[in-house]
Amino acid sequence: MKPLVSIVLSLTGSLGDIKACLESIRSQTFSDFEALLFYADAGGASGLPEWVDGDKRFTCRQADGNAASHWNMGITLARGEYLLFLDDSVALAGNALDAVKDEATAHGPDVTLFGGEQYSVHRQELSSAGFMLKTAYLPANSPFCAEDIPRDIFFVTSSDPWTKAFRREFLIQNNILFQELENTYDFCAVYTSLALAERVCASDKVLATQRVWDAGEVQPCGTGDPCSFIDASLAFFVSLKKHGCFEALERAAVRAVLFLTACRLKATTTESGLWKMIARLRSSDFAALGILDHPNEFYLGKENRAYVAGMLVAAEWNEHHAAWLALPGDYSIERRAKSSERVAVSVIIPMFNVGPYADECLASIVGQTLRNIEIICVDDGSTDDTIDHIRYFAAEDDRVTVIRQRNLGVSVARNHALAEARGRYIYFMDGDDVLRRNALELLVELADKDALDCVLFDADCFHENKCEKSMIGDNRYHRQAEYPTISRGIELFRAMRGKGEFLVSPCLYLTRREHIERWGLSFHRGVVHEDNAFSTLNVALARRCGYIREPLFVRRVRANSIMTKHESFDNAYGYYVAYRDLDARLDDFSDCTDDERTAVFGMAIRLLRSSREIQSRLPGEQRNVYMLLPPEERYWYERDVALPAEWKAGMTDRNTKMKDARLKLERYRREAEDARRKLNDTQNQLRKSQAQNKKLTARLNRVDQTTHKLGPVSIRVTLGEDGC
Repeated sequence: MKPLVSIVLSLTGSLGDIKACLESIRSQTFSDFEALLFYADAGGASGLPEWVDGDKRFTCRQADGNAASHWNMGITLARGEYLLFLDDSVALAGNALDAVKDEATAHGPDVTLFGGEQYSVHRQELSSAGFMLKTAYLPANSPFCAEDIPRDIFFVTSSDPWTKAFRREFLIQNNILFQELENTYDFCAVYTSLALAERVCASDKVLATQRVWDAGEVQPCGTGDPCSFIDASLAFFVSLKKHGCFEALERAAVRAVLFLTACRLKATTTESGLWKMIARLRSSDFAALGILDHPNEFYLGKENRAYVAGMLVAAEWNEHHAAWLALPGDYSIERRAKSSERVAVSVIIPMFNVGPYADECLASIVGQTLRNIEIICVDDGSTDDTIDHIRYFAAEDDRVTVIRQRNLGVSVARNHALAEARGRYIYFMDGDDVLRRNALELLVELADKDALDCVLFDADCFHENKCEKSMIGDNRYHRQAEYPTISRGIELFRAMRGKGEFLVSPCLYLTRREHIERWGLSFHRGVVHEDNAFSTLNVALARRCGYIREPLFVRRVRANSIMTKHESFDNAYGYYVAYRDLDARLDDFSDCTDDERTAVFGMAIRLLRSSREIQSRLPGEQRNVYMLLPPEERYWYERDVALPAEWKAGMTDRNTKMKDARLKLERYRREAEDARRKLNDTQNQLRKSQAQNKKLTARLNRVDQTTHKLGPVSIRVTLGEDGC
């Protein structure tokens, strides 16, 4: 006689307790079952309890392969009407098969779902595993099928087979087999079964306990190829299309694949495994699934879509950043200035694709009233005609030096120019801005007269192409407070920062070259906001510093510049690098007063806070870029920026929800008050109507009484000749 249930058990011995697993099967209250035990190791049978040989319900077989191979053999060899697929990490509750029998007798389902729990080997504690069966998403009717819950059919349960019973004939008819992958071999088979099953039943009873390293929905993908989940996803989509149900279940299928992908990315434990996964996710076969190409409203699990897309963005950003940093930092001097007299100022101008603005910029420098200057133009790998403009001015003026480099960024360009500079003073210019004609003469005169290391000044700005004035106001570069004309650098820095008027642009000060070399100052390569740490150190470390309340510089505000383009991870990362650079130099201020050092500390904290604030505002696809930074750098960024930003974003979200809830409550209160007012008005009208009815009834009663007293009334009618 055939048993009702066949248990197909793969003995892997990983985290499992073989004896506990077998004992849970042996002690089932429902005994009409068979257990098919498969093991790959030739000596596997020797580790089994002695009673197994004496129990005719248990059959042992040696077979190569993993659990998927064993389970597939079980489908062929089993005699039971229903199949349970286990490995030795799972133990069944004593009444598990009774529950399967009850559902089979009542409904004859193709698939039966039930609940599970997990035992953490690491924590040595038992915990619920609600993700194995999400009862809140079950339909009211039972049995049900995918058509009843097309959005949630793959969300209502996990792909773990040990919390399910499958009708054997159903699996055979639909040719459903487990994929022989190194891991994730159950995903396609389980979810294809749910898609095709005409009758699915669910029991909210917890009937299986899984032993895991640490409890949770996200588990490591195990041994073998970390990309097996991608093969499983591809096979799942093919299976749904083959059976003609892909179109109806596409949103649910995309949700399941995105969830699986996000889990695997989060659970990987090695850098090499993570990058291998990402390389496969960027391949043409996975891209062909199109799971990231739908409009936002298509997605049921938007957070997983954002995470997966974000990891791809992160890979692209980090590869580009690493390649950029790996480029040789060499440069060539195409033309050197021929001026032989002692140079007062070296004007350094990094230029990248500023062709439309280069002439105006260079003309403002060439036309300076101070003549003994050198103009070092660095073409940062421009792809427009910037170099032609530079060469034109170099041919007309012997004071122009032309340096060419790959596109290594403004920091590298400035550092290269600093290495070639001969002037007593350094002035940094931007290639799309303008300097007042007498600016350098005025600054050098003041610096020479008072032996200043640094001279600060103000600026005007103008907006081009209707660029948003709200981004950079017209008065941003005009300091309003009063500051000493000459002071120690740290004193001026502290005063300006205290008023919120310390400006970090290196275009807003002239610096003695000896001062820069004494402190070993340079710009950090490969980041935006590179001037924050440099300018802070340059001014705060100056022995003597001056300030002129004159707008000697004119800043051009244009769209898509660093100052006006939308925030991205570049901004959060740039501020963090500036914070780290400044933090590394805090010991240079050990001789300062506590208040002065506090000002520098405050600047460092402001940079860190800016990084956190931007990180918390980043869209989902940008928020996880840091996760592919080199391990040590990722650790520091996550600790200092990402986690605090995540907490802040969560608090902001909670505050927003609380505010919305308060607004709704206030609206409900107003509506309730309006309803009470209307009810009172209605009640008052009802009382008035009742009073009027009472009066009318009294009148009618009086009329009746009068009529009764008069008795019958005779009326004689006389007709005329015409009958009227």
